Amino acid sequence: MDEVYPNLWLGQYQAASDGQTKILKQHKITHIVSIGLYEQWWTTRKDPKHLLLEMKDSPFVFVTDYFSQVFPFMEEALAHGNGVLVHCEEGKSRSSAIVVAFLMKKLQKQYPETLNRILIHRKKVMPNIGFQIQVVFFLKKKKKKKIAKKFKQNNETQNFT
Repeated sequence: MDEVYPNLWLGQYQAASDGQTKILKQHKITHIVSIGLYEQWWTTRKDPKHLLLEMKDSPFVFVTDYFSQVFPFMEEALAHGNGVLVHCEEGKSRSSAIVVAFLMKKLQKQYPETLNRILIHRKKVMPNIGFQIQVVFFLKKKKKKKIAKKFKQNNETQNFT
């Protein structure tokens, strides 16, 4: 388990296990995103709060479909100065794709810059190629929508005489 951004932790399955509760509390981790691999009884675990996602590590899975559910959950913890752990089986592909996309959005940075920032803290990060492509285009798509909206607003406010 590695802190890749203040209060944002990336790790493997074991990082969320019962044997790690002392470490989780030590780092003020109040929220855990478990992707693909988790214990069934975590569905009733009250502390830390859990978001359990069924997601395969396949380039054909639409990782972007999970962002609207995961990002607010992560923000909830960070906004209160608490920690959030995002993990999958190895902390390499699924969880890192989520964390990279989250930080790209939060910091308004591009994929290579964000990935390199995370790699400084966790060397084994490598989203599968399908996730990489989706994450790269995720932020570009958001920027295009923002530009189109601004363009539309500007055209509506102009008075043509």
